[in-house]
Parts: sequence; structure tokens; C-alpha cells
Amino acid sequence: MTGFNFTYVDVTYFSGSTLRVTLKKFEAFGLSKCKGNLVVQSSLTGTTVEGKNPIGLISGDCLSNTAVISCETMQLLPDAVGSRDLFLEMLTPVVSYGKEFITVVITRISPMFNMVISSEDATTITISEGGGSKYPPVFLAKAGDSAVLPFQDSRAFSSNKPIQAFFFQASACRYPSQRRVIEAEGDGSLSNLVANNLFYDSYIWSTPFSKQMTPNNYFVAVVRREDLMFLRFDNTELNETTITPVHGADYVVVNRNITQGSHNLYGVKAVYFGCYIYGLARYYSYMNPAGYISAEINKKCVPNYEMQPGDLTDNDCDGLIDEEVVNGRDDDNDKRIDEDVGKPPRTDGQWSHWSEWECVLECGKYGHTRRRACDNPPPTNDGDNCEGESFLRKDSNCGKNLTCPSDCGFHRWFWGCTRSCENCDGDCDKFTGTCAKCKTGYGSPELSCSQFCPAYTFGANCLGRCMEKCGTECLDKFLGTCPPSEVNNRKYLWWLTLLIPIVGFFLYIVSLKPVDAICEEEEGYYPFDITEAAAPTIELHM
Repeated sequence: MTGFNFTYVDVTYFSGSTLRVTLKKFEAFGLSKCKGNLVVQSSLTGTTVEGKNPIGLISGDCLSNTAVISCETMQLLPDAVGSRDLFLEMLTPVVSYGKEFITVVITRISPMFNMVISSEDATTITISEGGGSKYPPVFLAKAGDSAVLPFQDSRAFSSNKPIQAFFFQASACRYPSQRRVIEAEGDGSLSNLVANNLFYDSYIWSTPFSKQMTPNNYFVAVVRREDLMFLRFDNTELNETTITPVHGADYVVVNRNITQGSHNLYGVKAVYFGCYIYGLARYYSYMNPAGYISAEINKKCVPNYEMQPGDLTDNDCDGLIDEEVVNGRDDDNDKRIDEDVGKPPRTDGQWSHWSEWECVLECGKYGHTRRRACDNPPPTNDGDNCEGESFLRKDSNCGKNLTCPSDCGFHRWFWGCTRSCENCDGDCDKFTGTCAKCKTGYGSPELSCSQFCPAYTFGANCLGRCMEKCGTECLDKFLGTCPPSEVNNRKYLWWLTLLIPIVGFFLYIVSLKPVDAICEEEEGYYPFDITEAAAPTIELHM
């Protein structure tokens, strides 16, 4: 840091010092040298902030005394009083620093600057040629060094090592003879400049608003010239835009004034582009990226080909993210196919064809209806639903000659009372034919009790179980009467309960008597060969 010192808990810190602070969850810690109208020429630029756990870091200038220029000569007006405003931006982590950038211009007459900060020693920034201008390289000797780039147009620049880049604008210009008349509304503002690798394919944002002032709102997009035709703003093709070529790259910068409220900008195919939003009012300005990919592009890359489409990861370590489409071709000429693909393009839903007109069956209403579905194709990847009606109705005499089901008599239902529910124990629903209970011998109350009780069931709603009552199928489906033969046989079943253990006991006794003893009862008679001296085996098949 330069010229910045402070005292915290009775300890004074200077350039080269280290301060350690422990924060609880959602606590904040801030350093500031803002006090009234005091202007302090000091800076924390180059300070490294590290956390054991993830943290957010906001930095900027709380009392920026922005320069004022002449709208006629674009030269500084030393006697004009500039306004002081808040310059703040959420900083990106070092692992997301990039090497390739495209700066922008906005629809405003005021000085615009690009500032870069190095993350490593010996960093060289190369500025592209074009537009009749040639700039020497910018060299940053140490990590944390910064520089303001010497151009104010849309231009590409790159570095040999990862850097953080910013875009900021000064106060609007003034006419020297009319100091209080501002040609271009706006005050100073600060914004991150997004690295090309962190461009995304769709953005959604809402403009700021307050009761004190309503700024004129804009967006500015950075897109490849060949992909401009694929951009859609609020679901329509881009129009009423200012298009500026980018020096040193096949990109264009698109500016457009937008209304207050929410907006979206996206590509109808896999198009990656940068997008910023900004607003201008008297003594007020803002500018911020509309969004970007939070990828770790400044770290050692390890190839990982087990990827998911649109995973926002540099799977093949070529410095690009999701640069391919699923097409079976080597889009990036690295001798691999579909190894780092983006998500499929956004698709808005389209209507299918209308169905044929169908007669309306609704009591007291007569006519025809037809329908269509938003599935040709359905919306995918944040695509919009179809606009318009999915249902149409027209008046006609259709259905007038049919009796309304609610007017049907006992045990009759449906339109025109054409269906019967005579097997219901009571009446049925006039529109669905559903019964609360079925007559004896009938089931399926949801189908007007139209089913005769199936096998092994009987009684009301077929809840009786024949097997529990008869041991077999019952004789009828009404009372569940058991077949006579089965009833008589059941009278003698108790004898079996006595016979089985008696037979088993007898066989057990026999098995204990020696074979020779059995044979001695009839000397010389052997019903089987015992010369093998094998013990008998008894099998009972029950």
C-alpha cells in the first residue's frame, strides 16, 4: 500500500505490516481514511487479503474527487469544482484473475480509464494495435503493482501473467462558459472488467431505483462480431443499438438504452459474451458487470474429461470454458471430441397444433373447445413459456339435447342418463358413477359396482373371504354358502389330528426294534438282504 497507515487496537500498521483479524460469521471489518471533505493521497492498492474460510472483499475510494473536462476541447478544467462520490466494487479472488480482456466505451462524453493490477512479479501487458494507434507494453515489476492504461476506446489487451482489471469513468464534461450546465449526465463510477474467459451465455438483471432520482439506464455487451446475430434482448432481436468495433479483436461493443425494470440478454445458441449495466443521472452514476462465470482460471489446471455439459470448468485445460458443442467434431482443434461442452442453447417454447374442436359437456354451458400444448419444442435451459392461450372455447348448440347428469333419476348417471348403477347399494354419483357401497355379490364401487364378486370373495362390496369360511371357493357370491361336500368332510378332519401322531409314534417304536428280532418271528424268512448291515431310513411325506 502507498501512504496508508492506521491504528487498530493500539497498534499502528504501515506498508509491509500484517494484520490478523478473527471474524464471526457475517461480521465485517473495514479500513477507511475518509473524513468529511478531507482528500488523502493514499492507497491500499497491492494489499493481499487472505482468509482461512471464504470471504467477500469490497474495495474502492470513498471520496473520489473526479476531474472535470471541457465538452468543447476535452481538456481538464482546473478551475471547475468536481464532485466527490463513492467508488466501490466487489473484488474477484486471485484464482479468477485473467490474461485477456476487452475494454468498453459507454454512451457518455467523459474520460474513461482502464486500470490493471498484477498478481505476480514481472508482468507485461500488451495493448492491441488498431484505429491508427500503437501503444508500448506496460510493465509491472512486482505483484500488487498497478497502472492506468493509456487509451480510452474499445480495445483488446492481454498479459503474460494473470491480472485484475477495472473500468472507471470520471464526472461528466462541462462547458466552460456554463459551469452549471452538464452536457452528459453522470458522476464517477467503478466496475470490474471481466476477463474474456469468464464471459457467460445469458444474463438477468434489474435496474436500481429510488424516489430521489431515476437514472437513464443502459447495457453494454462485448460479443464476437459473428455471434451478434444470435443475441436476444428481452426475447427479441437487438435493435436501436450503438455498435462500436473493438481494436485488435474480432469483437464489437453494443450499447443500448433500456427502461426501468428487469431485463435479460442471452444467445439463442451457445454464445459466450460479456455484459455490463450502467446508469446516468445528475450527480449520480453506476456501472457493474451483469454477471460472469466464477471459475478458477488462475490455478494449475488438471484435465478432467468426466465432465458434465455446462459445468463451467476448463475440462481440457486449454484456457477456455465450455467452448464446444455436442456435435461429434473437434471444435477447438485439440484432437479431442466433445470433451469440454457447454450446456445446450436456450430454447423458448413453441405451441403445438390445436386439437380438433370437441363438444363441451358442462351443465348450463353449450359449445365447443380445443386445446394446444407448449411442447413443440418445450422450453429448455431457462427458455420462456409460450405466449398466448392454450384453451379456446366457442358457443354452439352442442350438448343442449343431453340431460344434465344432475337431473338423472335413481340408479341412472352420465350425460343423457345413458348409464346404469343398479348394483349400487343406494344411488351413485351422477357424473362419475361412483358408488358408496355395492349390493351383495357385486364389487368395484368406482365402476358403478358393475363387477360380479371375483373368485373366493362374496357379500357386500365383495369383502367376504370364501377361503376363511369354507376352505375353498364358496357356493354363491351373495351369502358365501359353502359346498355341502366340503362341509361334511370338515366333520372328520378332527380324526386326522389324532391319527397322525399315533402313526408317527408307531413308526418310531418299530425303528427302535432290531432287524434280527423282527425276522426271528418267522425263522428263515428275510424280506430284504441284510448282508450290507445298513441302518434303515424312514421318509415321511406329509
